[in-house]
Amino acid sequence: PCRQCGEQLIIKPLLHLYEHRRIALKNSHLALIASLMFCGSAHAAYDFPEDLPEDEFAEENMFLDEEDILISATGYSKPSRLAPSVATVITAAEIKEMGATTIFEALEQVPGLHVYPMWNLNAPAFSIRGIQTGQGQEVLVLRNGQPIKDSGVGNMPGSFRAPVANIARIEVIRGPGSAVHGADAFAGVINIITKDAHEIDGTNLGGRMGSFNSNSAWVQHGKKYEDWEVAFNLEHIRTGGDPDRMVDADAAAPAISYAPDHLETGYEYFETSLYLRNDNWDIDFWHWQQRDGGTGPGIAQALDPVGNEDFQYYQFDISYTFKNLLLPGLELMPNFSYVYQDMQRNFVIFPPGFGGGAYPNGMIGKPGFEDRTYTANITGTYSGFEGHTLRFDAGYSRQEMDTIEIKNFDENFAPLIGGITDVTDTALIYTPDTDRERHFLSVQDEWRISKGWIFTAGLRYDHYSDFGETINPRLALVWSPPMPLTTKLLYGSAFRAPSISEMYLQNNPVLLGKTDLDPETIDTLELAFEYFPLLELNSRLSLFYYDMDDTIEIVPTTTPGVNQYNNTAGQRAYGFEFEIEWDATNELELRSSFAWSRAERKDDESRVGKAPGREFHFAANWKFMPLWAINTQVNWVGGIKRPSNDTRDKLGNFTFVDLTLRKKNQGRSWELAVSAKNLFDRQAFEWSDLTNPSDYELQGRSLYAEVSYHFR
Repeated sequence: PCRQCGEQLIIKPLLHLYEHRRIALKNSHLALIASLMFCGSAHAAYDFPEDLPEDEFAEENMFLDEEDILISATGYSKPSRLAPSVATVITAAEIKEMGATTIFEALEQVPGLHVYPMWNLNAPAFSIRGIQTGQGQEVLVLRNGQPIKDSGVGNMPGSFRAPVANIARIEVIRGPGSAVHGADAFAGVINIITKDAHEIDGTNLGGRMGSFNSNSAWVQHGKKYEDWEVAFNLEHIRTGGDPDRMVDADAAAPAISYAPDHLETGYEYFETSLYLRNDNWDIDFWHWQQRDGGTGPGIAQALDPVGNEDFQYYQFDISYTFKNLLLPGLELMPNFSYVYQDMQRNFVIFPPGFGGGAYPNGMIGKPGFEDRTYTANITGTYSGFEGHTLRFDAGYSRQEMDTIEIKNFDENFAPLIGGITDVTDTALIYTPDTDRERHFLSVQDEWRISKGWIFTAGLRYDHYSDFGETINPRLALVWSPPMPLTTKLLYGSAFRAPSISEMYLQNNPVLLGKTDLDPETIDTLELAFEYFPLLELNSRLSLFYYDMDDTIEIVPTTTPGVNQYNNTAGQRAYGFEFEIEWDATNELELRSSFAWSRAERKDDESRVGKAPGREFHFAANWKFMPLWAINTQVNWVGGIKRPSNDTRDKLGNFTFVDLTLRKKNQGRSWELAVSAKNLFDRQAFEWSDLTNPSDYELQGRSLYAEVSYHFR
């Protein structure tokens, strides 16, 4: 039990103790500032329990909120302020306050990160610091440290809708992460941490209804049974999509085009998970599926009101932790994961009448695949050397992808004689069956050189069976003196492996793969500062420069109308990100950030298109009455350049304002909320592929009402 308040502590007792210190400090600002200025340490102003060992309440935790613990930066728990990376942590409380329904809404508050629609499907994608090329997102998305990947395109599945009810926090690393996570941790890492039994703490029921025939529901249960902690989640989402997101003209000939008409953005999404944990075992079952997913602007930039995409994803992870095995301070965790994916697409690539009447029912393609990925690895940490924490990770992964396809055309746009034909296991398949193996090994040393100085060095080796090997180092020096300032100097390299589609796509009338692609590579240098003169006030500034090589992009071939994935010269960029957080009063919290970047192509020094050059975010959360709160979010996006070969009119800047009103009951078991997204119904557009004359209109105003109930 806590000696100050008597609360029975189950987890994180030191952070609970810190909360008492935080409240005391909050009521005595002048004493805190004086202690920092004249005594050099916050410890000088307040006495800590004499029987608490200093290493159990490290000075690094003095200004730390519980939610600021990171695991994505180093592979183990680390205060965000001292982590060797530039990071943002979005907590469950913040997600709830802003009324976010998916992580894509929540991530817009991260400086330098922008969520935009993919060019050929109803799918969200990420741009970090102006890095946005081809179909590759250059961002590694994790769930509890495990990659979430579409086997074909190599990055986050476009069907993954990422609802938020079961999210404990989202860790966002801006900058390279391949030294820890390997492939695709290129521009950044997004790690979705789900709720455990303690965070659910009973049973949660909830539902939401809103615009565009949207509705969702969820149920969660978390409790400890004997020696096992059990966390269960079930969520369902359905939406018809905004019917006012219009396309005036598309890639189909005007005589047969469905345009003008709206983008097909509806879908149905289902997700369930079961997480079991005891002192040594961690077992995680996760399944999600999308049904009747709309095709957005169409796979070939021709509107397709008939087509749809179905996707199923199963993941199983199991690990066991050995503590103090063989040596004091040695912890080993062998892990095994299995992922099964099943994708089925039904496309009308071009409308009926295409090809001068050669396709009376339209050009039809029904590609799909089944994929199985097995990964076994062992991760270890060792703290037996004074001042050092060593981490290593070694493993093996095998991917087996079997493709299927039904279609009525060949690689030259010529109709197949038999009409719609099953071409599975024939030379006409869109991608051959593919196996890919990967071996990896990483080592990292965190060296606490002296009081306030931490040096981190790491190196990772990856070998792929189909394109070769890559080595990625990281170096980081963090200076955190006994004053409210932290400084970080960071260097890292990263790579993005060519996806199976980028290497092996074939028999496609408009886009082909290339088997001898090299991986994309990037070198990044960062200088970051964090300054917190008061516990209620925190500011962060990060400066960055990066240099990319062998960028994989879609480029024209010598055959008119046919494009191919190819390595290009790459790009370089520099910029900064600034953010400030101020708890102005116990009732009012203010957050704001601004990001600026300039990215240039290395071949002709032209500005990189499609990604925003400037972003501004402001948020205010005001608890204006007991149990009542109102949250305002303002997102401004600007400086989106068109590629040098795109002569269309300049894309305009846009501002979205969101508003959420939330009410709890006296017992805090019920919560009611209403939200407005794009409150002022601003019309805004994102860049579209050149084959589509119309840019992509973004979603208009939407309204939602939500109710949730919690009981133990």
